[in-house]
Order: sequence, then C-alpha cells, then structure tokens
Amino acid sequence: MFLRAVENGESAGELRLEARNAALDARTMLNRNRPYCSEAVDELITQLIDTQIKVHLTACQHLDLLKETAGSPSDHERRVLRDKCHTLYEARPGT
Repeated sequence: MFLRAVENGESAGELRLEARNAALDARTMLNRNRPYCSEAVDELITQLIDTQIKVHLTACQHLDLLKETAGSPSDHERRVLRDKCHTLYEARPGT
C-alpha cells in the first residue's frame, strides 16, 4: 500500500512506518526460522525481503526528494527513481 500511495502521489506518512515495520518483522521471522529452511528457500526469501527493502528505500528517497524540492522534483529525477523501483521489481532471483 505504501508503494502504491507513493506512486500515486498520495499521502503515505503512516504507511511508510507500517511498511518499514513489516520488513523488519519479515527479517526477524526469517532469522527465527532459518535453521528449518533449506538453503534454496532461505536464499529466495532473503532476496525477496532485500528487494522489498530496496524498493521501500527508493520510495522513501522519492518522498524526501519531494520535500527538498518543495513538491516538484525534476522529471529526470522522478524517472530515475521510478525506473529504479521498476527495475528492482522486475529483477528475477538468480539473474
């Protein structure tokens, strides 16, 4: 929901914290269950969580950029961050 709000230019303040906490919870659960996971499952879940965290940080960077530039970053800056998000989501594990 946080990423959709950011992409649509909607208010995302509370969602930002929720998304951060969800990533931390996922990382904690993975660490707790790591001894019971096969190496392949552990690797895939780790890549998924890492990708989600990178996308979250990119969205946060975009929000911070909006604040710094009084709500209107350049088209180039917006495209760079949007492309970064899409590239992270389109990346396939193991490629």
